[in-house]
Amino acid sequence: AFSLGLSVDINTVWWLDILYGLVALVGILFAIRSWRSIKQQGWVIGAMILVPMLALWLINLYQPAYMNARHLSLIGSGYLLALGSGLGLLWRYQKWLTGLVVGIMIAGAGYSTFNYFTQEESAKDDYTSLGEYLDGRLMAGDVVLLRPPFSWRIFRYYLPIEAIDQANQAGLEIAHY
Repeated sequence: AFSLGLSVDINTVWWLDILYGLVALVGILFAIRSWRSIKQQGWVIGAMILVPMLALWLINLYQPAYMNARHLSLIGSGYLLALGSGLGLLWRYQKWLTGLVVGIMIAGAGYSTFNYFTQEESAKDDYTSLGEYLDGRLMAGDVVLLRPPFSWRIFRYYLPIEAIDQANQAGLEIAHY
């Protein structure tokens, strides 16, 4: 998600995600290459990635977190540092190879960005326009049915259906289908 985002089909670009991951892993391993490096805070880059991931996992055991990508964005800075460290190490030994790797990474990010702005399946929900359209058109007693499959998880998170059932038991006349 941090290398290409949701605007690409993982089945098409899995090898590029592996490339990003390997470069970051090389950066982390280089940062902890010796006890001396570890004592000089070489462990921090790996911890910046691992600690938020473990914290989210633990939180998720108690309360499922809807916005995993938002929560995991906490590792973004550590991930970028690991990528930079890996590319820096590669640059030290193979400048031409580093240029090739960076070129491939930029091409992949460009492909993802192009998809993000041009592909309909990457479009974001436009609930503001939906609200503006419905404003003034809805009458008392009207029913609006909205269940986009790509947004259902967020609806369930912010409006648990169980709350409607509890309201019905409390005597309110609310229905869902």
